[in-house]
Amino acid sequence: MKKTFMTKIKEQIERIDNYCYDERFYRKQSLDGKDLYVPSVTYVLGCAYPYDFGLIQWRGDVGNKRAEEILEETSADGIFIHAGIEAILKDKEIIRKNIETTFSPRRSLKIMRCLKAFLDWYKEYQPIVLSTEYIIWNDQHKYAGTVDLKCQIGAEIYLIDFKSSKSIHNSHKVQVCAYNLASPCDKIAILHLGNTTKQKYSFLVLKDKEKKLYTEEWLQTNKLFQTLYPDAKPTNETFPDIFKI
Repeated sequence: MKKTFMTKIKEQIERIDNYCYDERFYRKQSLDGKDLYVPSVTYVLGCAYPYDFGLIQWRGDVGNKRAEEILEETSADGIFIHAGIEAILKDKEIIRKNIETTFSPRRSLKIMRCLKAFLDWYKEYQPIVLSTEYIIWNDQHKYAGTVDLKCQIGAEIYLIDFKSSKSIHNSHKVQVCAYNLASPCDKIAILHLGNTTKQKYSFLVLKDKEKKLYTEEWLQTNKLFQTLYPDAKPTNETFPDIFKI
């Protein structure tokens, strides 16, 4: 008798960050070899989820130009913090001097507080790390994203998103619920690092009622995005290497 062996091929999903247009998409190939594009959760939320009142008021207080400068700094700090935590979880070291020579004193302090807060949280909760910075993709609702951490705490599996912003907004809760819809876990949580609490972090585990509410908000937001931007794809605009007549 001839035996047939089936090999499962792991999907190759690519994240596409277009900073010029403030876009983030993900791409994979369909079974017939065509490129499939879907927007990231954060991009959908940025386009279609309403701003919190506090954020609108803050923009009014500091002005749009300064607000954009602060947001760019915050984004760069967040990228460094996320990368630093991923490195730490892979038994690598983050050198304090490197932080202090790369960032201004104010930003260095924030980054070091966030990294120390993560270490303190890790020591308290003793998670078993299952995956870091892994991509989720939802074919039904056509979106994708990158989850910061999947781990086991006690007997339950947690999907955790790291935040180093000044406050936790509703959009952050919608974000983790979108991730969980695509890759369900027992618990979903936000680890808020570098905040003003005594221990410099808060571990916010969403209750079942919150999960239901924010999952529904995500579905409505994603539906609105697809209505406003049907068949959305990364902007394809080219420029010459040299500008000359």
